[in-house]
Amino acid sequence: MALIVPHAQPVSMEILTRLHTLSQRYVRMHLLPAGRVLRAAREHNTLFNTWAKGDARAARRLTQTHIEETRDELAAFLSARRNERI
Repeated sequence: MALIVPHAQPVSMEILTRLHTLSQRYVRMHLLPAGRVLRAAREHNTLFNTWAKGDARAARRLTQTHIEETRDELAAFLSARRNERI
């Protein structure tokens, strides 16, 4: 959000803020396994530093990879929990 806020239009900012709020429970679930908080902090720092250097291409690639890996890990986590209940 910190990277987007300065450039967001009011409507876009409202949508992003709502998505951020809705996603928080899933973020907490994703961070449950050991080591995930440290890994997330490391990835976010790398992404920020890349962005701050002005390397937009690398920042985009890092962001996409981070989002896709997080999505895949969370999907696996939720699937495993669903299977535990069956």
